[in-house]
Amino acid sequence: MAGQRCVRRTFMLYFAHGKLSRAGKKSLCREVGLLPVFLLLFACLFLGVLIQGVAQFVQNERAPVVTEPARLVRKVANTHTDAGGGVQETLTLVFALESGELRCCVSGRVYRAVPEGSAGLLTHQGTRFRRFDFGRRTVEK
Repeated sequence: MAGQRCVRRTFMLYFAHGKLSRAGKKSLCREVGLLPVFLLLFACLFLGVLIQGVAQFVQNERAPVVTEPARLVRKVANTHTDAGGGVQETLTLVFALESGELRCCVSGRVYRAVPEGSAGLLTHQGTRFRRFDFGRRTVEK
């Protein structure tokens, strides 16, 4: 078992049938099983996604509100159906700015109101859409 990452201990304590007992030279993986490993992996992934979301929120909060010329280059609609039949849709507007590209998640009202290829003044705070003035129209969050 040289390839396994299991830790062998001579006098390892473990729970067997509700009682604390000693096991001699038993592999930790065989005694515990794979369920805790999967639970730990799931917890780490969940925590990573949570930390990423909080970091993005804090970054947006600290960013100044900026108004700059922009062009809407692409509209992206991602649809996800869960096992219960519920549908979740994420609507994203992709703007071309002088400094690069900016993706903003928006509501359906904003998504439908702005035609692709529109050029105007975009007001945003980090990745948060605030307002887009194009032609003689204005769309706000």
